[in-house]
Amino acid sequence: RPLPLPDSMRLEDVDLRHLISHSVAVQIGDTTESVFTRFAKSQTEFMAVLDQERLAGICSRHRLSEVLGGRYGFALWARKPIGLHLSPHETRVSVRTPIENVLQQVFARTDDAFYDDVLLVNEHESFLGLITTQTLFKVQNALLRTNIADVVDKEQEIRSKNEQMETDLRM
Repeated sequence: RPLPLPDSMRLEDVDLRHLISHSVAVQIGDTTESVFTRFAKSQTEFMAVLDQERLAGICSRHRLSEVLGGRYGFALWARKPIGLHLSPHETRVSVRTPIENVLQQVFARTDDAFYDDVLLVNEHESFLGLITTQTLFKVQNALLRTNIADVVDKEQEIRSKNEQMETDLRM
């Protein structure tokens, strides 16, 4: 679970590692059926797919349900490796990526991939965890609240200085 987010925050306060929702991962050679079973036992909608230690991509509960739920889906795909069902639209970011770049990337995605989790990797491209779009919405909201509060404070400061200047001019 990610750390609880404050109501307001600044860009420099955001550490992507604190936004990780989970680090559930499967191996690229695991069967589609075994991964589907893991999804059934978990609350996650997405899982990272690793090739040994290297991050290969991401798979989704929804996509596997579609693949296995078709007329002959289970017979055709259950024993095949999960590596055949990686999302073609993954979003992978490094811990060094500024949050504003992450938000820009995520919110520019197409409708079919808009709510996909984001894969977080370290400086060496090793998998750290997944960040949900819901968490990123909350971060964006907290950043927006801070910006609005700053604008209100600046407006009050300008108003106060203008009043002081008017008083000085009258004297």
